[in-house]
Amino acid sequence: MPAANTRASSSSTLVVVQQSDPGVLNNMLGDTLGSFYVNYNVYQELVHLSYNGTTVVPQLAQSWTISPDGLNYTFHLRVGVKWQDGQPFTANDVVYTMDTAMSLPAWYIDYLVGVTHVYADDPYNVSFVLSAPDAGWLSLFAFGSDFGLNILPAHLYEGTNITTNPYNQAPIGTGPYEYVSHLSGQNIVLKANPNYWGGEPSIQTVIILIVPDVGTAVQELEQGSIQYLDTFDNPIDYSQMPQIANDTSLEVSNPTGGVVTWVLFNTQAAPFNNATFRQAIAYGINRTQLVQKAYFGYAGAMYGFYLEGPWFNSSAQIPYDPTEAENLLNSLGYTPAANGTRVTFQLAYNPLFGNDVESEVIQAQLAQIGVNVVFWSGDYATWFTKVQTDGDYQMAIRASQIGPDPDLMWPWLDPVHEGESGATFFNNTTMNNLFIAAEQTTDVAQRQADYNAIQGILANQVPVLPLTNIEDINIWQKGMVKDLGPQLGTDRWDLSQAQLISGSSSSGLSESQIIAIAVIVVIIVAIVGVVFYRRSRKKKTEAEEDRRDAAASAGSPPPGPGTGK
Repeated sequence: MPAANTRASSSSTLVVVQQSDPGVLNNMLGDTLGSFYVNYNVYQELVHLSYNGTTVVPQLAQSWTISPDGLNYTFHLRVGVKWQDGQPFTANDVVYTMDTAMSLPAWYIDYLVGVTHVYADDPYNVSFVLSAPDAGWLSLFAFGSDFGLNILPAHLYEGTNITTNPYNQAPIGTGPYEYVSHLSGQNIVLKANPNYWGGEPSIQTVIILIVPDVGTAVQELEQGSIQYLDTFDNPIDYSQMPQIANDTSLEVSNPTGGVVTWVLFNTQAAPFNNATFRQAIAYGINRTQLVQKAYFGYAGAMYGFYLEGPWFNSSAQIPYDPTEAENLLNSLGYTPAANGTRVTFQLAYNPLFGNDVESEVIQAQLAQIGVNVVFWSGDYATWFTKVQTDGDYQMAIRASQIGPDPDLMWPWLDPVHEGESGATFFNNTTMNNLFIAAEQTTDVAQRQADYNAIQGILANQVPVLPLTNIEDINIWQKGMVKDLGPQLGTDRWDLSQAQLISGSSSSGLSESQIIAIAVIVVIIVAIVGVVFYRRSRKKKTEAEEDRRDAAASAGSPPPGPGTGK
């Protein structure tokens, strides 16, 4: 954070792009992908996690203390911080926010589940009381805060229905930027907060363009119409990355993060109710090839059950070994039929984070050992209902975060089927007890031993199979803007330290000119979409006519709706 106010000229404007239009600008009401810039620059958190996922960083809390029994976390708040309407920020705001969060059935409940209550010691000290010691809680709380567990102004929310409060769409925060406007489907405008406790940002205006098509967004970036693109909410087509990386006008930041793609096995559904069968499938998946074919090298192959680093158990790995896969299938009686197929099952995927391409590669790999994979696919919401909520699947692929502390693995493996938990229906008493023990001890060596044992159980029983650790791609015009990107110690959505490079053409554009560009981009995307739709419909109609003609020639009835792949 800047140490002092550094007001820039009123013409300084940063243009960033995102793919999703937020339905609401308060992430506490839903993990809304399109509201991250607002949540990170208008609102703020008590603490957040450093980009490398290893350090808890102070924000509205400048420090904290933990009681000797590990049950009480007291956060010492910054004094003199003001809300953007001029009211003072105090512990009452924190208490209201956390009490409200714990009363809502929302996405962040996993990060507050161990908290029994929150109370203000005085206006600038607030305590969180846990039901049991949890050595990983602070890291997990900081991680959850990064995704929208922001502090809300109690004076604007108390006594209202949080779900309908108008400030959800016109937020008032304590952050470096103030909300100005949101034109649905087109842009969000922010302006520098002159009274920001960390110093006024250099860039006075931020315009967040909403461009649903990531290919169009990349073109605009290459042409200099925008300066910064992060691909969190709609990852870039990785096949574009070699070309982008060779563009000397662009800077690419691609650190490996904690987002992992992995397979879920429904351990109650045949044939995945057999651990040996699950092992066979694991041996048959070449994760190194997945990295190359699905991500063009912008990911890391995972053969173990946690991120490489201090918590990783290198002895608990499943290598790619198609011969062993076939041996295990033979031992279970899955011998090849005349067409070479041993068994057929369904793989359910959604298209986010390259899961669609990974699924196709896995299908081809498993075909080599006689396993026939058929697909079910849907958008993320439909997929979530089918797989995570209903458990109506055999094998599925998804992406999710498993860091920074191994404690975060528990929500994915908790046998209680609730929300995103328990979708594999795997219930191992020894593993469950190890998770509890590792959570409640502060002895690092003991925690390491417990998590090593957990990874050993996972390698033996394989209820899940990690595949790849995706690199986090952020791209900006290096001749136009600097101090962006995680290699500089900033977070993906943190714009408070960004500076326009003197002489760059974009800094001279007015807000109205840039918004006009946004409108043109939206119109172009819409026209392209209509043309694509019409062409696709024409091709589909022609293909349908061809099939009907062929069927008529063969003397058989034409195919009906819903048939085919």
